[in-house]
Amino acid sequence: MLPQLAQAEADVLALVGQKPSERLFLALECHSCIEWLLPALDELRRARPDLDVDLRLGPRFDPLPALLSREVDAVLSTDRTPDPAVHHSALFRYEIVLLSSTDHPLAGRVSVEPSELAEHDFVTYPVELTRLDFYTRFLRPASIEPRIVRTAELTSVLVQLVRSRRGLAALPRWAIADELGRGGLSALRLGEAGLFSEVLLSTRAAEQDTPLMQSFLAVARQVSKSALADITPLG
Repeated sequence: MLPQLAQAEADVLALVGQKPSERLFLALECHSCIEWLLPALDELRRARPDLDVDLRLGPRFDPLPALLSREVDAVLSTDRTPDPAVHHSALFRYEIVLLSSTDHPLAGRVSVEPSELAEHDFVTYPVELTRLDFYTRFLRPASIEPRIVRTAELTSVLVQLVRSRRGLAALPRWAIADELGRGGLSALRLGEAGLFSEVLLSTRAAEQDTPLMQSFLAVARQVSKSALADITPLG
């Protein structure tokens, strides 16, 4: 309903001779992206001062169906769908690491294997496990079910839970780089080769080349290159 109301408002403003503001409805499936997204949106607003951005983020929100039903205009996610109606533009590639307190039995290790995590407690974002790469690509293939003891929507809260020995967490290395420098934490690779993922901008295929989407894509990639450590810009 919201995009339809926004369009109706724009039509009315056009009738009375006023220039309507443009609106972008953006959904986040990648919880840790919020800290990177806000600077990107600031840059986008400077380039397009008439742009109004609405964010949607929630544990029971499924972004891709919302994209196809036109409830949102774009989704920041880490999952690709084979649906030809959805176009994915890769923004950057990053490593997911296992975060522990420095006095945890696993602390100080270079890497860890799935079988070593069966008896440990975890703290995670409040989403279904099937939406976490750490589970679907690392634990589940080894038939390991994580023991989730707490959840939190903010990366900073998860980090503090780990630091206070409430559990382990699998988080992007770039999102915790500053916290690692403050001490009390240890980061381990997931598997000898590491576990890597990518952040995608998902749009409706028919609208991937609109000026608004191209502007957002350019700004998002530029912010990724200049503001993030331990990532590989894509595109």
